[in-house]
Amino acid sequence: MLKKMKYSLLIFFLAALFVSGCDKRSTDQQYPPGVKDNIITVASQQGNLNTFIAAIQKAGMEADFASLGNYTFIVPTDAAFTEAGITTAVINTLPADALRRILRNHIISGRIRSLDLLPGPNSAYTTIGRDSIFTSTYGKDVYFNGKKIEKVDILANNGILHTINGVLAPPAGNLTTTLSTNPNFSLLIAAIARANLTATLNGVSPRLTIFAPTNAAFAAAGFADTATINAADPAVLSNIIRYHAVPRRLYGSDIFAGSLPTLQGTNITVVSATAVKGTSNTANSAITGKDLIYRNGVVHTIDRVLLP
Repeated sequence: MLKKMKYSLLIFFLAALFVSGCDKRSTDQQYPPGVKDNIITVASQQGNLNTFIAAIQKAGMEADFASLGNYTFIVPTDAAFTEAGITTAVINTLPADALRRILRNHIISGRIRSLDLLPGPNSAYTTIGRDSIFTSTYGKDVYFNGKKIEKVDILANNGILHTINGVLAPPAGNLTTTLSTNPNFSLLIAAIARANLTATLNGVSPRLTIFAPTNAAFAAAGFADTATINAADPAVLSNIIRYHAVPRRLYGSDIFAGSLPTLQGTNITVVSATAVKGTSNTANSAITGKDLIYRNGVVHTIDRVLLP
């Protein structure tokens, strides 16, 4: 949990470097019939959105959230914030600018009822923070960035609220910038550089899903340190690294048993929602972490290097 908290804090402090301008809210909107309370009051009535309210207060956005408007609020529950390592005590240590960017990433212009959400997979919505979040629907379950909506269509006089079981952190940057926030990916970054793939994987196209082996996974595959990686054949590393990149945006909610094509040209096997396997692997690789967002895709942590 401590590691998770430190990691979450690092992501949010990075977000503070990309502060957006203040969003402007219309003050000439009509109240919805029978609804008199603003989003802050409505959130406080739910009983499990206290961390969200604390974030609004620390960010100095109470006046913004109390004013009339026409917005959809995707609000993480207290449990969702805690899972991300964010408690009210932690919020009090975070810069207000970073909190504003996080909160803006949970707000979409226009009132969107649950039945009107685009089904996806991965239909894009632009937030007032000018980043994109993505919806997918599977059966009766709706997800934003792989996080499940728990309660829908809670009305306020300045919008509509849906609660969600995860925090929609804004992207910290491109792939290698995002990986660098976690020291357990230092060998992966070195391998990407040695394979001459940094520009390719940091580019804006194609959208990618990266199955990212940890340092321990690289060590188990015979790449014990950076020196070993820098001594390896770049062509061999390129073949391996491209085998971990799927040219589609897949959040954890989008991963199902089957096979996925890779940039390397052959497929990896998805054993289940929590395991993948390469053609030459003798054992499955567990997906130990999901939905690390970067500018043009998503990263899932795995505990074995996938071998084509």
